[in-house]
Amino acid sequence: MNELKLTSQFKKDLKRYKHKPEVIDKLENILNLLVEGLPVP
Repeated sequence: MNELKLTSQFKKDLKRYKHKPEVIDKLENILNLLVEGLPVP
């Protein structure tokens, strides 16, 4: 299992999309796959 390290650039990008829940949902799914060590489809 991997660990995520949030950079300041990632936090800025996340703020930019906080009002778009469909983007946040997709991002969350991809990050969960990466944390678990699974390939991203």
